[in-house]
Amino acid sequence: MSFSVDDFLSQFGKDYRLAEHISVRPSMLSDIDAHRARFNKTHLFTTNNLWSLGKNYDLTSQITYSNNRLTSDNSTRTSYFLPDSTVLTDLSEHAYSKENKLSGDVTLRANTKRLFLENKLLADLRWNDSEMDITGTFPNSQTATTTHRKLSNDLKLIKRSGRKAFTINSYNLYQVKPQTLFVERENEKQYQEIESSAFFTNTNTSLSFYVNPITISMKLGVVGVVRSMESNLTGVSDTLGMLKNDLSMRYMNLYVSPEMEYKKSGFEAKFSMPISYIPYRYTDNLTEKDHNEDKVMLSPRLFMRYHFTSRLSASVSGSYAQTPLSEQSFYDGLILNNYRNLSQGYIDYKTGNSKSANLSIRYRNPLKALFVNGSVMRSWNYSPRVSNRYFLNEYLLNSYISQDNRSDMWLASGNVSKGLEAIKGIVSLRSSFSNFEGAMFQNGVESTYASDSWSITPKITSRITQWWNVSYELTFAQNWLRMKDIDRVSSYKNISQQLSSYFTPSKKWYLQLTGEHYYNEITQDVSKHFLLADAEFTYSFTG
Repeated sequence: MSFSVDDFLSQFGKDYRLAEHISVRPSMLSDIDAHRARFNKTHLFTTNNLWSLGKNYDLTSQITYSNNRLTSDNSTRTSYFLPDSTVLTDLSEHAYSKENKLSGDVTLRANTKRLFLENKLLADLRWNDSEMDITGTFPNSQTATTTHRKLSNDLKLIKRSGRKAFTINSYNLYQVKPQTLFVERENEKQYQEIESSAFFTNTNTSLSFYVNPITISMKLGVVGVVRSMESNLTGVSDTLGMLKNDLSMRYMNLYVSPEMEYKKSGFEAKFSMPISYIPYRYTDNLTEKDHNEDKVMLSPRLFMRYHFTSRLSASVSGSYAQTPLSEQSFYDGLILNNYRNLSQGYIDYKTGNSKSANLSIRYRNPLKALFVNGSVMRSWNYSPRVSNRYFLNEYLLNSYISQDNRSDMWLASGNVSKGLEAIKGIVSLRSSFSNFEGAMFQNGVESTYASDSWSITPKITSRITQWWNVSYELTFAQNWLRMKDIDRVSSYKNISQQLSSYFTPSKKWYLQLTGEHYYNEITQDVSKHFLLADAEFTYSFTG
């Protein structure tokens, strides 16, 4: 489980979203862009309006509707490596999905000498339907409907008084997400129904002041969540577990995030310490039992950078973060995610942590059009629980085991680019390497593994004439997976190339020609080549 300070701070933002428990989507080819493997139709309508309400005041509105109709055919073979065996599954799917989105917002904005005000009211409606027919190891047909309705209000206020300013932000969101899934197999049917809703609020204020040579700033606020979920599953044996959920979760996050920044003579340092106090209140309405706990979370971070010259600089950073509680995993009953996967949550207030260290170097010489940067990151993660996957005939039961789990990762990347007058363009080279070591449980048995990946990408762009540009990019990547307990190693390579040519002989029309080549190694003995070409012509009736 990876984690960063940004994950900790994101819980104070505006991105609270109800979990999407049902997952029925057409499979994607991971090594080719999605639009290459799909037959879809998309429509988009949008309108914008602006009204002036007098000097320094205006009102804007926007309405957007989009829909996407997608048809997909795909075949997949999956290998599950167990300590004592390997499980193979085959499937061929024919899928059809309909995605619809309708959103509208109204924004009031005022900007005077003493006041800045922006208030945005947003309504967002989404409704998606998916149908899938599957043949292979577990033949079935499944139909899923997911609907998401949101209403939010976002307020930003800045009050000015001389050289001082007072800032307040307030975001309120109400959302409802009903989801249904129907699976039909030979001689049996399963039906999953889920109804979840949540109210989320985040109000905060910030202030800062300067004490030579240190800038001190602080953000204070409160986050509140009231969430409920009801679910009911039929057609699955209750010997696997409870088939219903009826719960509510309530918590209030009181947080403060102080920060100090120091700059002098090419050296800069920044230290931040987000702190939060969170009382959680969880109720299982089926058993009428409460599970409550109060948490205090700390996540210090230190960043330092030194400019050796105006062109060369280096930075180091380190952080320690307590993992935010995954409160949407709090449920006891089973949920059918799709025809193959069942999930079961947990009621556990224990949290993990993450530590990381990072070193970066950057060189910039604009006069010679030379830019170089590189970084190395090391992270260590701890969790008090580990995911577990049980193989139960046609089902995979995904749950958790209360056991200490540690993982660590190396990540290195670099990029160099140089402008060349001879080709009137740029030559660049970027590369990355990652190593991850961790563990997972399958059928209650621990499996340790290591995953490595490496890639290198050279690219060249050239302006042949004023109306003709050319670019070429090549990417080579290799991935390794080592199952340590069974001494098994698998690896595969991928190569992709793209040659693009852009013609702009006039301001009214534009022509783009693109050729792509993909080489995908599926196993050591099986690989595929794809050659694809595009031609795009654009004409403007204005200008």
